[in-house]
Amino acid sequence: MTISKDQSFTAVYNGVEFTATIDPCSWMYPGYGVQLTVKLQNGSTGSLNNKPLSFNTATTDDVQKMLSGVRLLACKTCDSSCFDPASVKTNQDGKCYSCIMRELRAELDADTQNENAEIAKLDAKYKKQGCTHRIDAWIHPARGDDFSISFWMKNPTVEEIQATIRKNKSTVLDDYNLVAL
Repeated sequence: MTISKDQSFTAVYNGVEFTATIDPCSWMYPGYGVQLTVKLQNGSTGSLNNKPLSFNTATTDDVQKMLSGVRLLACKTCDSSCFDPASVKTNQDGKCYSCIMRELRAELDADTQNENAEIAKLDAKYKKQGCTHRIDAWIHPARGDDFSISFWMKNPTVEEIQATIRKNKSTVLDDYNLVAL
């Protein structure tokens, strides 16, 4: 029986169940092969690709054969199940989704704390120089990627803020946040 776009599959490795769905690239791009996203109930994910296998001729047996090569291992941090990077393409490096997300959250929190400390130093510096407000603005150039800037002013008017944003070649003049120091 050939596979369909919305078909999902279930497999078990050492008593742990995981699911697989067929990725759109499998039917959207000729010659791409069949690509599956595999997922554990704990959120861990990975992908499998069989380039020589055409979506138009692939059968459920072909998919089950792909899934038979999937291996799981214990997370390096908590012993929960995760995909073995040797059997599934994954960026989780032998860790489960929960541990990866906990590490990323801690990294983000540390970066946010450092950024907030740097902004506080700049706010104090400019306040000593007589500025009353920080303006955090997004610059939307006619070409290229948007980017953010911060600048400090003393009792700024809307016109003054927009003039500074305009000098930075933004096509949008009202995408800013005014912060009192």
